Amino acid sequence: MPYWHHDWHMTGWHFMWMALWWTLILAGIAWIIWSVNNRTRPVGGPDQETPEMLLKKRYARGEIDTDEYRRKLNELRE
Repeated sequence: MPYWHHDWHMTGWHFMWMALWWTLILAGIAWIIWSVNNRTRPVGGPDQETPEMLLKKRYARGEIDTDEYRRKLNELRE
């Protein structure tokens, strides 16, 4: 076996290259999962409130009464 080949294994370079490849492979898998999740998520995201949700919150806080809530809800659904 050549001297440089033996020295390469003994200095730890083999382990460092193996660790680097595994890190790159895992980072690539994580990037693929992240990009797939971003493409399937709705544009507004889960935190975006619909007009009906806002109306329900106003009704729950007591800002509007039952009649006004029902009237505005019907207007929104038309």
